[in-house]
Amino acid sequence: MVVAAYPVPHGAKPTVAIVGQPVPATLNKTLYTFTLDSPGISGGYSVIQQVLDFAPASQTLKNRHGGPGVITVLQGDATVTIDNVEKTYKVGDSFSLTTSQTMQAFNRGSTDLLVAASFLLPDGAQLTTNV
Repeated sequence: MVVAAYPVPHGAKPTVAIVGQPVPATLNKTLYTFTLDSPGISGGYSVIQQVLDFAPASQTLKNRHGGPGVITVLQGDATVTIDNVEKTYKVGDSFSLTTSQTMQAFNRGSTDLLVAASFLLPDGAQLTTNV
């Protein structure tokens, strides 16, 4: 499995066919789209992508991120509290975060939880700050 995240201009398609070239047998599948109306990023930025593995009964500290992000559950169930609202995400589910939101993630299951997290991080910003 390959998970890829990349920014595209608002309204643009992430991929387009090349005239005269055969179409791939397996088409790409967009799992989740998050539109940034005003990302607040001027100048340089980095796309940070992580695969995070949470053992059963583990959790993060409450935190904020330095740039907007998208998280996709690859394995297990993720229980996430964003701004004091708790929700559980299953395999294939995605959710987004903005820099103003406080979040905490929990693995309340009996198997490992695996997520792919992608963030647009302005130059000089810290990826995660515990609160």
